[in-house]
Amino acid sequence: PNLASYVSINPNLLQLFQQLAANGKTGNINNATLKRNVPIAVDRAIREIIQPVVERSVTIACITTKEIVTKDFAMESDENKMMKAAQLMVANLAGSLALVTCREPLRASVSTHLRQLLIASATGGNNESTNAQLSDEVQNVIDQCVSSCSQDNLELGCMLIEKAATEKAVRDMEEAISPALQARKKHREQTGQPFYDMSIFSNSNQRYPASLPEPLLPKPGGLRNEQLLVYEAFQRIPRQPNVTAQQQTTNSGTNSLTPVSSEVTASTSNKPAPKFNM
Repeated sequence: PNLASYVSINPNLLQLFQQLAANGKTGNINNATLKRNVPIAVDRAIREIIQPVVERSVTIACITTKEIVTKDFAMESDENKMMKAAQLMVANLAGSLALVTCREPLRASVSTHLRQLLIASATGGNNESTNAQLSDEVQNVIDQCVSSCSQDNLELGCMLIEKAATEKAVRDMEEAISPALQARKKHREQTGQPFYDMSIFSNSNQRYPASLPEPLLPKPGGLRNEQLLVYEAFQRIPRQPNVTAQQQTTNSGTNSLTPVSSEVTASTSNKPAPKFNM
């Protein structure tokens, strides 16, 4: 993906480069160097951690969602309601797990890669050169650039990893519950009678769902509207900077289940967000 148009670089860092130039110690570190290397560092950091984070988050989210949705919708004849509820739940769980899991490792990885790139630029690409061979002034500038840029671009990296986890979770969930959806559709077309999935009670060795309290047990007719609101609560607006998200949260609720497709696309601008396929 073209991260160069998405990364953020604090304009105040330009003053550091100007101070270096005034002291005759540029160390090959300037604004152009930073603009060239920050996208590379962010890209490498994301690719370094995205697979284990996404796989773990999606696996946990899919197992949890399938078990709960299978129980809740055991007597629901409408496969579309079941599918949309599963999409909403798994997307939220996977995205949230990925977000929590990736934040600190991503920050550390961006810092490491960016520091290596800047040191290489400052030493002319000499792999044998070390941080100790740089002047204290240049090292200080590199440290400040690394700290600022890793923090300023953390949200972008987290958003892309969360987006990848969310989209993969929805795809995997649709595949996992496809037999249950097809069973409902086939039953309706052949009999026109309400659907009952009694297989969830077939294993007498399992504590749940047989021992659940009465309000949580599946009932003929499927979930009531107020029960469907539990799944609707998983629906989220696309991620925005923190202040904006807090201002918009109160307007995100709706009264009926809606497709998750519009919720799994997150972007920090009007441009299509770069994508990391899993």
